[in-house]
Amino acid sequence: MIQAAQENQQLSALQEMADKIHMKETEIEEARLRKVEDEEREAEEKVKEEEDIDSIYIGPDKKKIMRGKRHKRPT
Repeated sequence: MIQAAQENQQLSALQEMADKIHMKETEIEEARLRKVEDEEREAEEKVKEEEDIDSIYIGPDKKKIMRGKRHKRPT
């Protein structure tokens, strides 16, 4: 009887440890997913920024001229 109670107590402790490990694994996986999503978002923003700036060239007066959506002068 006492042995069965001790075994149940040990099983409960092991189950708690397994639950904690599973929770940690879940947290780690979620962190990895967030990191991948952030990297993808940054890559998309970088591509968009590169698309916005068509080119940079040196004009006849030796000044850099930015060409692109964000840098066009109003007409």
